[in-house]
Amino acid sequence: MMRRRLLGMLVLLACGALAVAGVWWMERHDAAVEEERLAAAKLIGFRAASVRDLTLENEHGRLVMTREGSGWRLTEPMTTSADASVVDALVAAVADVSSTRTVEIEGKPPVASELGMFGLDKPRVAVTLAGDDGTKTLELGKRNDFNGEIYARVRGNDAVFMVGAGLEFQVAKSLFDLRDKRLLVFEPADVERLDVLRGDRRLYAIVREGGKNRLLLDGGRSVEADALQLSGLTTALSTLRATRFVDEVPDEASRRAAGFGANDVIRVRLTLSGDRTQTLALAHVAPTDGLERWSAMREGEAAPLAEISGDWLARKLDVDPASLRDLRVVDFARDEVGSVVLTRGDESVTLTAGEGGSWNVTAATPVPEGTTLPREADASRCSGLLYRLFGMRAEQVLVESAGEVELKAAGLGAPQLRVELKRADGNALATLLVGTDSEGRATAAQVGRGRIDLIGATETSDISAKAADYLPAEAQATK
Repeated sequence: MMRRRLLGMLVLLACGALAVAGVWWMERHDAAVEEERLAAAKLIGFRAASVRDLTLENEHGRLVMTREGSGWRLTEPMTTSADASVVDALVAAVADVSSTRTVEIEGKPPVASELGMFGLDKPRVAVTLAGDDGTKTLELGKRNDFNGEIYARVRGNDAVFMVGAGLEFQVAKSLFDLRDKRLLVFEPADVERLDVLRGDRRLYAIVREGGKNRLLLDGGRSVEADALQLSGLTTALSTLRATRFVDEVPDEASRRAAGFGANDVIRVRLTLSGDRTQTLALAHVAPTDGLERWSAMREGEAAPLAEISGDWLARKLDVDPASLRDLRVVDFARDEVGSVVLTRGDESVTLTAGEGGSWNVTAATPVPEGTTLPREADASRCSGLLYRLFGMRAEQVLVESAGEVELKAAGLGAPQLRVELKRADGNALATLLVGTDSEGRATAAQVGRGRIDLIGATETSDISAKAADYLPAEAQATK
């Protein structure tokens, strides 16, 4: 009896294993069949990265591009840099295009005399890809009135197919669409100096020195520049695109017509790593049709005359230099802070960063009654304090280079609040002094920076040095 049961169980296990194996085989088989079907539907079937040359013939004419390094270059109808992202998208779309169905007439591919029905006797678009995987040309005819799909075939192949309507967007590109529309070609990280001039007068310059940004003002004076402002300027310049190319080889007459004869032309001169320079000139075009226009062109090299969209760049560049200076009250990196010591009068508290965003109260004067230190702190309040200090901006710089006399006059000889930021190893990161001057104004200075700032009256008034204020709410309730 026992042997019978054992045999029955073995049979059941064997059947189960066979069933699982059968399901696995069916899934593998179905996946393989689907993979073969998708591969068969590919009309070109090239790897996009293998394509070296591209020819696009459409209503805009014949456009020829060749791969150049990591980008592309237009070689016909003109020689210039191409927009790599646009060309790559076009190549990828054509190389990977799949048919949605095969078109047949009475069960057979259309013959030559029937191609006109599909607009393929004289294709309105032809795209040729050439490279390591070979050379193929995709021809496109009419669009199907019912679903918008496009009749297509591969040159040299009798079969006619339908392809998705989305391909139309890629193959309808014009010379302007395909060419590189950048007016300055650089990486923002490579900028070592940025000069902005109006006419012959320099408005300001920003120089990167030893990891810091210095704003150069009239009279040779320099102050710290706002890193975010510099980043905004370099990003705006690196992403600037022409909306129209007016003249490929502008002469003096066309430059004057574009506004470059005026004495208020704005110029931006970039000094880049590797001893490279690029200069962009911006000019306002006198409106003749009620529309405001701005012209732009590279100077000092052969470059086309272009139009750009609106006056946003001119307004971003032509600003009061004071708006570009670094007005942070205390300069530090939040991720370098290991502890914060707050002192206000006879009270002080030390907040120490822990793992995973946690904080602890590790020292205090006085220690709250019934509290043993170290003790877990309210992490959100401690993190909020750091963000608050990091985001604090001066309303005005009162003294550029302060000594002991100026610090005392500003109420900072014996500050009302002292904030010490330290690294995890205990070394000083930054120290902030906050006080009130003889006029009752709130003042602040970072030790060693030399500057005295005017800050908002309530900017730091509620920053506490009481340990109890940094304990979690439940800990305060149980004291």
